[in-house]
Parts: sequence; C-alpha cells; structure tokens
Amino acid sequence: MSLMTKQRSKEEWAEIVKDYKRSGMSIRTYAEKNDISAKTLSNHTLCNAGSSSNTGNKRRKLDEWAILISEQNASGLPAAVWCKKKGISIQAMRDAERKIRTAESKKPQSWV
Repeated sequence: MSLMTKQRSKEEWAEIVKDYKRSGMSIRTYAEKNDISAKTLSNHTLCNAGSSSNTGNKRRKLDEWAILISEQNASGLPAAVWCKKKGISIQAMRDAERKIRTAESKKPQSWV
C-alpha cells in the first residue's frame, strides 16, 4: 500500500513531523522521499507546531515577522542557523522579509 493512501493516527503523524524536522529537508523533498503528500505533511507540521518547545511553524502577522527578523539580525547568527534553532522555516522568514519590503515600498513617502 502506498503511503499516500494510508490512514495515519495523530501519533503516527507526530512522529513523521518530528522526523521531518530533524531531517533538515524541505517539506517537498521529505514528502517525495517518503511517498507522502507534501500538502498533508505541511498541514500536519502546522498542526503539530504547538507541541514543540520551539516557536514552530505558524501563521504570523507581518509585524510579528518584523520582530523575529530583528531578533535574528541582532543574534549575529546566520538566518538558517537561527531559524533552525527557533523551529522556524527559513523560507517562511524569507517570504515575510519580501512581503515587508514590498509593503514598505508601497507606503506613500512623506515630504519634509
């Protein structure tokens, strides 16, 4: 039976998510190597974020990302290392940085 069609318990998914997080792979790569739906793995990763002692992957507002980005910059650590320690997706952080830059560039500039 293919792993894609197999029904799994919450406990099984929690173990898969732990293994994925330890792997250091992207969701897509891990899912392909383990014959799992990337979308399903992503959903379970978000659902299991609260069970980790790290911050975990969750939906954040841009102002929350701005604070996290400032903390990362102040830490002196490379972004990838800092994100891994915090349990934050480096890609999500990069996406947030891009969105913040885009939002800032669209703000009307005041003339002094």
